[in-house]
Amino acid sequence: MKKVILILTLCTLLGTVQAQRKIANKIYLYGNVTNKLKGTVVILFSDADPKTELNVVNKFKAEGANAISYNSLFIPGVKYSDEEFSKIMGENQVQGIVHIFVTDVASANYAYSNTTANASAYSTMNYAAASGSSSTTGGSIDYTAAVSLKIEVFNISNQFEKPVGIIIGEAVGSGGIASTTRSISKKIMGRVVNGLSKEQAFE
Repeated sequence: MKKVILILTLCTLLGTVQAQRKIANKIYLYGNVTNKLKGTVVILFSDADPKTELNVVNKFKAEGANAISYNSLFIPGVKYSDEEFSKIMGENQVQGIVHIFVTDVASANYAYSNTTANASAYSTMNYAAASGSSSTTGGSIDYTAAVSLKIEVFNISNQFEKPVGIIIGEAVGSGGIASTTRSISKKIMGRVVNGLSKEQAFE
């Protein structure tokens, strides 16, 4: 019995390894998303502000997907029954859902100091004097250094009950102390959408 369980476990692990593949820089796909985002696709970015979510929707549209925001169909904060959810999805002919989560945010700290110096001098034939002063100010700035996202791809083929594909992506900030969770998330999603296009998810 133990041997059978071990064989099944090994087969499961091997299947998982085979299912995983890199589809872009630091972007990994589990599952099969080919043709799974045809038709109307709903984009739900749980942790994003409206501007960021719209940016992500536009990235999908730029690759040819018929993408719409989840919040254009469902009012944020309002609870919907299963029947109401199914009715709205059906009326809008939704074929796929992309649900995006922020799974990790790495922070960094930048310490800075600034020294200001002032000097003056005075002299006559018999007298000379000089004076000076300086002051130093400093502080530190916390900023987002890296972000990790998890993207779940759902399809109507199984009534959206479980993901047909899961994507794990991460990236570091390229703007130094100007990097934010928003800017890095956009960077990741640009790679994700490009990877989905190469996997023929929208065809």
